[in-house]
Amino acid sequence: METKKLLVPAKDIERPIQIMRGHIRTYFEKQYPNSEIIRVQFMEKKCFVQLERPILEYSSNGRLQFHHEGQMIKYDLVLKNRSEIAEA
Repeated sequence: METKKLLVPAKDIERPIQIMRGHIRTYFEKQYPNSEIIRVQFMEKKCFVQLERPILEYSSNGRLQFHHEGQMIKYDLVLKNRSEIAEA
């Protein structure tokens, strides 16, 4: 599992977890278009995000089909004096 840093505004940590989850989900929808966000989970200054991307391909019969390729990304939440969320 990958571990990255997610820079979060310091004011968002004081907000309820549902509001922060909404902000982080909106950020990932913009950064990873055409991906489905399966889960956003928080655990003590860590955030786990599970993404699935559809992959289109043709089968041996010539039919168009797709399958999902999933990945789980682990982020360490880092407080910064910023106005928006960013990856480091």
